Amino acid sequence: MKKQDLILKTIILLIAITVIVGGGFSLSTIDQQTAEIKGLKETTERQKNEISLLKNDNQKKTQAYEKTDVQKIEETVNVFVQSVFNVKEGNYEERKSNAESVLSQELFKQIFSDEPEKLLYEYDVEDLRVYTSMEGENASSYLIMEQTTINLANNKSNNSRITIEVFLQKEGEQWIVNSFQQIKDEPL
Repeated sequence: MKKQDLILKTIILLIAITVIVGGGFSLSTIDQQTAEIKGLKETTERQKNEISLLKNDNQKKTQAYEKTDVQKIEETVNVFVQSVFNVKEGNYEERKSNAESVLSQELFKQIFSDEPEKLLYEYDVEDLRVYTSMEGENASSYLIMEQTTINLANNKSNNSRITIEVFLQKEGEQWIVNSFQQIKDEPL
């Protein structure tokens, strides 16, 4: 029996050692896995922050890009108004030259002939306000302006507030006026 007790005690001792070593190895593996999970969570959180920063940066750049386009549209519209609606004796060639850079070829040909016409009226534009809406490569602007019309035959003048919708299209980096439509003309 002593031999059997010794064998039994040895087996129990070996099992106990195996359990202790296995348990220690398990705890070591669990600690490693916990550390790895913590590291992955930190990496994920950092990546989420980076994505958020990139989205904000992209949104700011998009807004800046749109602002730049709106400014370009407003510049084009101002040149359009000065070229088409600010008509005075002797400024035909200057108006025609300026209009060529902001009007589509078709619209340019409709408005400006090869030779200046004899003026019956002069038009002076004041207090121009521009309201722009963009959709991709197309835009439209509502213009509200006060215009003084002077009859050159009798030198009488009248003032009116005019509302116009202007349609633009982007060609390269430049905005071009394709067409326009007078919405309202009310005497002042």
